[in-house]
Amino acid sequence: MRRIRRLPLLIASTLQFAIRLGMGLLLQFRMRELGAPLFLVSLVSSIRGGTSSLMSPVWGSISDRKRKRKIFLILSSIGTALSISLYLISDSPLSIMFVAALVAVFSSGFNPIAMALSTEYSGKKNSQARELSFLNSSNSLGMLIGRLLVGTLLIYFSVKESMSFLVILTWIAVLPVFFVKEIGDSEEVKRKKKSFKDIKSTLKKNGLWSIYLSAFIRQFGTSGIMSLAAIYLTEKIGIKKSSVGFISAINPIVQTPSHIFFGKIVDKFGSKLLAAFGVALSSVVALIFLFGKSVVDISIAYATLGFAFGAFINGTAMFITKSTERWERASALGFLNTSRQLGFMLGPVVAGVLASVSYNILFLTMALIMMVGAIIVAVFSREPR
Repeated sequence: MRRIRRLPLLIASTLQFAIRLGMGLLLQFRMRELGAPLFLVSLVSSIRGGTSSLMSPVWGSISDRKRKRKIFLILSSIGTALSISLYLISDSPLSIMFVAALVAVFSSGFNPIAMALSTEYSGKKNSQARELSFLNSSNSLGMLIGRLLVGTLLIYFSVKESMSFLVILTWIAVLPVFFVKEIGDSEEVKRKKKSFKDIKSTLKKNGLWSIYLSAFIRQFGTSGIMSLAAIYLTEKIGIKKSSVGFISAINPIVQTPSHIFFGKIVDKFGSKLLAAFGVALSSVVALIFLFGKSVVDISIAYATLGFAFGAFINGTAMFITKSTERWERASALGFLNTSRQLGFMLGPVVAGVLASVSYNILFLTMALIMMVGAIIVAVFSREPR
């Protein structure tokens, strides 16, 4: 019964992430077709990240207060489908940037609400960690599908035609949301949710602030590296462009089983340990890029990145879940998304400056920064009970 209950949410999540990643890749090509300079092409990612960082906690907060998660999940999905359709009539870089911001306003609500719903599916035999691992696995599967789908579409269709296909898929992705099961509110929750006022006390609880800070730091480092990875691999290492696409797919391929693995052991080893381990292992990825000079080395780097993400996201999400009450959980998970999106927005900007001096400086700097993030979690957070 629980498997059937969670299935619509997992299907919707897989489709949403496939569309999100696929459209992100196509937008880069579309912007170049319209004559946009590299600065504007990269600015689209910053706009999406910045808008998501602002709106994600808003969606989470409203979802917590109104206690109608399914309704807001539907609004997020339909709003995403409506706004993403505007890409098809956008014929200038500026109009695409505007639509990108609009899409992010709606799409930023899906993940925090979906994660909150997922934790509420847990029962005596199904822990919250296991439910989150299922959701995270569906997200990673969507990332893999998005990359493979775009690569296949571009073989047969133009960039704009491929975007049309993803727009249609976005509307299809709305359908499973209507079948998502929502856990009914209880009188205890209704009473408690009115007393949540002190955000500072929540951030201090178990050192939760260190989790958010480390999430920002990790995303800052990984996004900075990956924003220039394709250029580095083709121009410096000499890997073919076609090979880069297949090598980068190793990341989501490894992510999917890693979510299941870490979802099973998080209760045994603790969410704090997994979160710190995930950030520390992400630092190792930067060092592999620093010293790696072959396809095998880079493949190991992408595999390590996928494994590290499994530990990080399952550890941090479980830490936040255990540190918060149900009536504040979507807001708290929304702030996790905000922290990551801020890193996604700022990391590539700093990486561009560092890489203009030296790629070695870029990789070493990001490795050190992410290691500091792991230390912050290890020192300042306390395992929730």
